[in-house]
Amino acid sequence: LQTWGCCSHCALGVAARTGKDIEVREKDRLTGKPVIVKTFDGKVASLTPPTAVAWFGQRPKPDGTWASAGCFHQGFFTDADSLKKWVQANPYETGRLIPISQALADKMKLSPEQIQKACKIGECSPK
Repeated sequence: LQTWGCCSHCALGVAARTGKDIEVREKDRLTGKPVIVKTFDGKVASLTPPTAVAWFGQRPKPDGTWASAGCFHQGFFTDADSLKKWVQANPYETGRLIPISQALADKMKLSPEQIQKACKIGECSPK
């Protein structure tokens, strides 16, 4: 089965939504180099390159707390230096670096209703 997530984080949500082991292939948002995540039993089984990290794009809410900034503000990077350069080149992006394992763990904690609302599967396929 092959499907598309709207962003790297939604792609990880496929594991939570389906309960299956998955492989996510994403490009570093700065360099275009591949980042490959394989899951097993709801956890990261392998990460290529092993230095890869995630950007968790966030926006402030009126009450002062933070929420996801949405799919177009998430991404994977081959390493923290690549992410740092991307942030410097995109000063209006707000968020933080998180390990890809945390991005997956955050998705795995969601209820079925939350994951269905949060992670769109197949709705953002390439044209």
